[in-house]
Amino acid sequence: MTDLHLPGVPFSFAPSGTPACTASVAGGTLTLAGGPKSDLFIDPAGDEGARPDAGRWTGLPGENDFTFAARVTVGFAATFDAGVMLLYLSERRFAKLCYEFSPQRKPTAVTVVTRGTSDDSNSFETAGGPLWLRITRSGRIWAFHASQNGAYWQLLRYFTLGEASGARVGFLAQSPMGAGCTAIFDAITFKPGAPADLRDGSLRRAMAKTAFVSRAVNCDISRGDDPRTPRCPPSADGGEVPEEATACHFDVTEWLAAVHPPHLPSPHG
Repeated sequence: MTDLHLPGVPFSFAPSGTPACTASVAGGTLTLAGGPKSDLFIDPAGDEGARPDAGRWTGLPGENDFTFAARVTVGFAATFDAGVMLLYLSERRFAKLCYEFSPQRKPTAVTVVTRGTSDDSNSFETAGGPLWLRITRSGRIWAFHASQNGAYWQLLRYFTLGEASGARVGFLAQSPMGAGCTAIFDAITFKPGAPADLRDGSLRRAMAKTAFVSRAVNCDISRGDDPRTPRCPPSADGGEVPEEATACHFDVTEWLAAVHPPHLPSPHG
């Protein structure tokens, strides 16, 4: 199989592992079909001789910080079927960010971090629709986030695998107990750099540039016709406060309450 190229991603993805994971790309959407009994997991209580493998597509993003994200839709059938974003350093140093079918038959955000052996951490269940997944590198630190709407990101794991040089990232579709699994990845993005605060995936971080402007004045969100567009009062010389500045204070809590969709968790806990 030849390498995969995804629009907007500055590196290619090469296949590895068995059973093979077939792949196709159309219009920026990646469709994977994982084989039967496919998995990347080193069970702490398991038989080393029976350690499973899985076909995967991974590439080299380079040695700088980055954010790599995609939306995944999974054809769930058997327990542990999953669409996975993968971080891979070696056969005993890897991590998986999964949208997985739990033993309770619930689509669930799951993470696995492997340092010699694997752990297994279930985060939250969904109603079964698509789930956004995101891998972030910040130096030697990695962060896994998931989102149910692509805007509010929940931190699932914050960890290190030691030296990060040569790390590969990519995708797989797994079916540890089934006959195979199909996963569709779209809205795939790769961006240089990492969020300033990996623990804060809320709207508060996304709004930071708007929430802080140049003068230490009290802003009034009632100014302006749209509560989603907060306005600062005029400066002492009668001009508007420049948008690009960084030091004005207004009640961001009140503003967030006005614009934060009611179905999302509050960014303030």
